[in-house]
Order: sequence, then structure tokens, then C-alpha cells
Amino acid sequence: WLDPPRSVSSIIADKARIKSVGPRSSQKEMLGLLLEEASATRRCNFVLKPDSNRFLVWNLLFMTVLFYDCVTFPLAAFDMKESFWIPNLWAASFWTVDFIMSFFVAYTNKAGQLETEQSKVMVHYVRNWMLPDLVVVVVDWVMLFNSENQDPAFNSAGLVRLGKAVRYLRIMRVLRILRLRKLREAINKFDELVNSPYFTIGKGIVVNLIVILLLSHFIGCTWYAIGSSKVDGYDNWVDFYDFRDLDSTYVYLTSLHWSITQFTPGSMHIQPHNSLERIFAVTVLMCGMIVFSSTVSSITAAT
Repeated sequence: WLDPPRSVSSIIADKARIKSVGPRSSQKEMLGLLLEEASATRRCNFVLKPDSNRFLVWNLLFMTVLFYDCVTFPLAAFDMKESFWIPNLWAASFWTVDFIMSFFVAYTNKAGQLETEQSKVMVHYVRNWMLPDLVVVVVDWVMLFNSENQDPAFNSAGLVRLGKAVRYLRIMRVLRILRLRKLREAINKFDELVNSPYFTIGKGIVVNLIVILLLSHFIGCTWYAIGSSKVDGYDNWVDFYDFRDLDSTYVYLTSLHWSITQFTPGSMHIQPHNSLERIFAVTVLMCGMIVFSSTVSSITAAT
């Protein structure tokens, strides 16, 4: 994962670049820039360049774990935590390693140059993403520790209040979604490597489908969470259709089915039964029309 030392061929190429510049003053300026670049490279052997193939492999792992987080985070509404303890342990370990590695990833400064000096790289990360990443990593480990220790003897030591506090900390995990910005960098890197218009078209279609599925996943889980809440004087769809005691997998698939129908002309028998559910359904329907039309237009333009 370290940057390799400069080869003899690269040094010879740099000398040729200097001679091709022209006037001696310009050659001195070019030589100064190259010496500065070489000294910076020697100073920061532990800095990982974002355009390297090794960092691309790490971004692949990043996208995989981030996709897992986006899928499992809303499933808390269905009480499926016991099914994901081992994967959550691996995910928390990955985010911890990613947090440490982020101190050694070079960045592009305001002048448009790649900054590889170790101290500046660390300061840049501390000022930008260190605090959100640290909060999410700590919340992940606390929630993992809390889910593993649910026996009465353990909770009798006053950790019941800690467990309740952890439930409120779950909302902090949504900060992980902010890291979706790095997905664009990784996808653009793939485009540069493949360099094929067919890959670009296929990538656009697949990305649009994944976005719709993830949105439907989030909306379906939220739809079930709203339907599980009590509204004075009104029924809710979970109790009206007797979904309270059914298998969690079937209830999730039903909620996902309902959410997908909001993006397409399809329909199903599940309907809102109180004002809160009706407001949510209308909002999702309006957003669904916009997302569906923009997705169709983008696919049409790509092909």
C-alpha cells in the first residue's frame, strides 16, 4: 500500500522534460518543481495516492461495505439484528481500518495539485471528515457491544439506560451515507480504466436501478415503521391487515413491494389507514413520479 520509489526511467524522463522546456530560467523552474516533487515523495512513503490501483481496490471494498450498511441500517425497523451480528462485526472492523487509513490518503488542494505531505494530509482529514467518521465508528462498536450483551444479569448493572441511549445513537449512523460522495470517484476511476462507451452506458443503467432499489428499500422500511406506530382514533395498516405477528421476511417483502409500486404504475392492496400514513404515501408518490421520469430520461439519453 506504500508508494514505490522512483525508477531510473522516470528520472531520465524528467531530465528530458527539463531539456525540452527551452530557456535556462524555465529549466531552473522545472527543475525546482521536480526536486520539490521528488523530496515530497521521499518524505511521504506512507501516503496513499487516490489515483493508484491499490486505492481503487480499497474503494471496491468500501462500496461493498457501504452497500451492506445501506441495506441493513433501515432493517432495524423489523427487529432483525440477531441475523447480522457477524457481518456487523466485519463491517465495524472495516470502518475502523478505513478510519485509520484516511489519515494517509493524499488529497487535491485548492491549487489543483495533489498534496502528499504527511502532516498536511493528516490535518486536512482532521478538519473535514475525522469527527463524523469517529462518531460513526464509535456508535457502531457501542451498538455491537450492546446487542451482544442483552442478558438480564448484564443489564441489571445499570446498562439498561445505556441500551436506551444507544437506540437514540442509531440515527448517527446515517452519517455513513454522507460517504457516498466517494462512490463517484471510484466509478469515474473505473470509467478511465475500461474506457468503453458500452461500459459507460451499462454502468449508468445499473447505477440507476441500484439507486431505485435502495430508495425503495429505505421507503419500505420507513413505511413499516410508520405503520407500526399507534395513532389515536385511527387504525394502522400493520394491524388492519394482520401483519403484526407474521414472519419478518414476508412483512419486509410486502413493504418493499408497496414502495416499488410508488415508482411504477403498479399497485397493491395495502393502503394507508390514518393521516400520518396518508401524508407519507402522498409524499412518496410525488417523489416517485419525479425519480421514475428522470431515470427513464437518463437511460434514454445514455442509449
